[in-house]
Amino acid sequence: MYNIRDKRKTIDESIGKFFKKLLGIRILKTAVATALALYLAKTFDLRIPMMAGLSAIVTMKSSIFDSYKTSVNRLLSTSIGGLLGVLFHQIHFIGFVPMMIGIIIIINLCNYFKWKDSITLAVMVFVMLIMYNPSPPNFMPYWEYAIHRLFDTFVGLAVGFFINYFIFPPNRWEVIRLTYVKSLKEMEDTLIAILEGEKPNLSSLISDVSKINTEFENIFKDKKLGDKFNVETSKLAKINSKFFSGIGIIIQFAEDGRVPILSIQNKKGLSKYFEEDLVFESEVFASDFESAFNYYLDDLLIIMTELREQINK
Repeated sequence: MYNIRDKRKTIDESIGKFFKKLLGIRILKTAVATALALYLAKTFDLRIPMMAGLSAIVTMKSSIFDSYKTSVNRLLSTSIGGLLGVLFHQIHFIGFVPMMIGIIIIINLCNYFKWKDSITLAVMVFVMLIMYNPSPPNFMPYWEYAIHRLFDTFVGLAVGFFINYFIFPPNRWEVIRLTYVKSLKEMEDTLIAILEGEKPNLSSLISDVSKINTEFENIFKDKKLGDKFNVETSKLAKINSKFFSGIGIIIQFAEDGRVPILSIQNKKGLSKYFEEDLVFESEVFASDFESAFNYYLDDLLIIMTELREQINK
C-alpha cells in the first residue's frame, strides 16, 4: 500500500535528483574553471580577460580527449586568424576585398592541414582583427591585440583543461555502464511491446546504437591521454557487438510485425528472463516463419541474458 513513508521517500528521491542535476560535477567544474580563469586574468592584468573566461567554458567537455581537442583547435584558430590578420595589417592590405581573400586563404590552409574544426573560429578571429580599429584612450595596436587575444585564450584553455583532467575527470566506466543499462532496458521494453502486438517506436533504440558507438569512441580516445583513462576496449567491443546484434533482431521483428506461436523453450526463456509468467496472443503462420522467428527469439534471449550478466559485472 502506498503510505506516507513511501510518498516521503519519493519526494526525497526527486529532490536528490533535482540537486544532482542542478549541481552536477561538470556544472561545478565549469563554474570553477570560468571563475578561476577570470581571476587569473584580472590578477595578472591580462588585456582581454573575457577571452580567458570564454575559453575555459568551451574546454569543459564530457570527454577528456574532447577537452584536449577543443583546446588545440581553439589555439590553432586564434593563431592562424591572428597571424594572417597581423600580416594583412602590416602590408596595409585592408578592406572588404582583402577580407574575402584572407577568408579563402584560411579555409584552404585549414583544409590542407586537415584542421577543419578550426576553420570557423580562425575566420572569425581574422575578420575581427581586420575590422579592428584602435582608438584612444584604450589604444592597443593590432599586433598587440592579436598577441593578447592568443595569450588570454591560452590561459583560459589551460585552466579549463587541467581542471577537467585532474578534478573528478569523467568516469568512462560509469558513463558506458549507464549507457548499456538504458539501452538494455529499451531493448526489453521494445521486445515486450512487439510480442504484445504493438507497433513500437524504434527511434530511441536506433539512437542507442549511436550513443554506444560515441561512448566507445570517447573511451578509445581518452586512453591516449594517460593510464588514468585506461579502459579495456576489447571487452567493451564484445559487449557492443552483442548490443548491435540484439538490436538488429528486435528491429527485424518490429518491421515484420507478425508474432507466431512461441515455442515452449522460448516461453520458458521469456518467463525466466523477465522473472514473471508472460502470456502473449499469437497467430498461426507458416511453419518456416514460425521456426525462423523462434530461432531468432531464442538467440535474442541468450544475447540479452549475457548482456545483463556482463553489465552487472
